Parts: sequence; structure tokens; C-alpha cells
Amino acid sequence: MSSNISKPDAIYADLEFARTADGFYDLVIDTETSDMAVIDGFESAIMVSVFSDRRANEDEVADPIKRRGWIGDLVSDVPDDRHGSGLWLYEQRRLDPRTVVGLRLEAEASLRWMIQEGLVKSVSASVAAHPDKRSTNLTIAIVEIDGGQSKRAFVIAEKTKRRSITNQS
Repeated sequence: MSSNISKPDAIYADLEFARTADGFYDLVIDTETSDMAVIDGFESAIMVSVFSDRRANEDEVADPIKRRGWIGDLVSDVPDDRHGSGLWLYEQRRLDPRTVVGLRLEAEASLRWMIQEGLVKSVSASVAAHPDKRSTNLTIAIVEIDGGQSKRAFVIAEKTKRRSITNQS
């Protein structure tokens, strides 16, 4: 899932995640210590930010009951302070160029808080869509404050054995 490009000195240690055989992302257990594995980086921040459902706006989902998202966003003191991403809004869309752009923008928007909080210099996302294979991959690139760079890749949709699309989140 994670491939470091260059990291001078690690600043943050976090829990490690990996994709399981059934296509879900889960915590990694260190077999030597029988404890959760630790990795340098922002793994938990990325997983929660990108793969938690952001509450939809009224123009995205008309019915307030179906807008998903964290209930705490309804009572936040900060205007437009929403946790998570809107990747879920694309679950039923065709895999066309507009969907690819929308997925990229949702991923970047969900991680923008890391820049605003001074944790990283920049965050960017890219989406590789493979309509013929019915799969979609998301890559997150981070430039850290100390100059280190890293990328994380995630499968966000793929064809299943039953020939239908599943969204892995």
C-alpha cells in the first residue's frame, strides 16, 4: 500500500494498514511482537480522511436522512468543517472522465486539513481508472514539512468474482 520515495528523518509514527486478500484495508499485526505494526507517516490520518463518509451537501443528496457523514459535523462551531470524503457519492456513477476528476478532487479535499494544520507541505491525488478491467486506483502523494515525500496507493473499486463492482473503503 505504501511506498516511500525519500524520507530524510521520520517525524511521525503511525499504525500500518495493508489490503487483505478479500480486498479490505486493515491494521497490520507485527508477528514478532504480536502488537500492531508501526510505520513512518500519516497512515491513520489518510485512512480516516479519505475513507470516512463526508456528510453530503443539500445539492448532492436532497434527502437529509441519506446524506451520511459524521453526526458531529452537524454541530461543528467551524463553518463547512466536514470530516471524511465524498468518495461514496461516486459509488453508482459510470467510470468516465468526470467521475475520475471528482474522485481525485474529493480525495484532495479530504486531506487539505493536513496542509492547513501545518503537518505537510502539500497533498495531491491521482486516480487511475481501468474501465475495461472495471477497477479504479487512488494514489495519494505527500510532501512533508521536512522535505520527505511519500506515496500511498489504494484500490478503491474492482470487479468481483460475481462480475459486479465493489467499493473498498
